[in-house]
Order: sequence, then structure tokens, then C-alpha cells
Amino acid sequence: MKKPFKILLIVLAVITVILVIAAVIMLRAVSGDNLFYMDSKLGHIYAVSYRWVTLAAGILVLFWIVFAVRLRKRKTAIEMTCKQCGNALPANSKFCPSCGMPVRGSSDGKEETLISERANVS
Repeated sequence: MKKPFKILLIVLAVITVILVIAAVIMLRAVSGDNLFYMDSKLGHIYAVSYRWVTLAAGILVLFWIVFAVRLRKRKTAIEMTCKQCGNALPANSKFCPSCGMPVRGSSDGKEETLISERANVS
């Protein structure tokens, strides 16, 4: 990821945490009968703001869930290509059908050392 994108993600994470904390604090102020019987200005501000803060926090939490799922799918797609030739690998294959390179994560464990040895040679 590029640096501006990482900075944007950090800012969104901080905003999400602040909004969730604010929503919990406001929920305590407007929960139960207090939501219906707020006569003071502060109570009205809490009642109106709580809805917007909760909506914004919910949207940001939903964003993080979608982002995590998409990132996981992207990593899975990247892992399903051969490190040597870049061709797609069939599921549960131990060797690349194109170049014969051993696939990481197979049962015997020798493949990982072969991959690292080839990486050191290249």
C-alpha cells in the first residue's frame, strides 16, 4: 500500500474509535426513559447527536468489515499464484504445473526450504 493510503486508513481508524466511544457515552446519557423525557438543552443535543454519531460509527465499522473481507480475498488470490512463474495454481496442488516449483504449505515441509534456497540463489 502507498503511504497516503496508509495515512488515510490510520485517520479513518482513529475517527472510528472516537465515534464508537462517543456513541457509547451518548447511549448512557440517552438510554431508557431518559431519551423520552429530556427537557434540558444538553439532553436534546445528546438525543439528536446520538443518532448521527451512531449512524457514522456504524457506517465506518461496516467499512472496516468490508475492507477486511476484500483484503483477505486479495491475499488469497495472490497466494494462489506461483512464486516462480506467476501462473495460477490449482487448489491443493503441491507443485506448479507450468514450472514444477514446489508450492508453499504442502504437507512435507521440504518445499519451504526449496523456495527459500531458490530465493537466495536468484
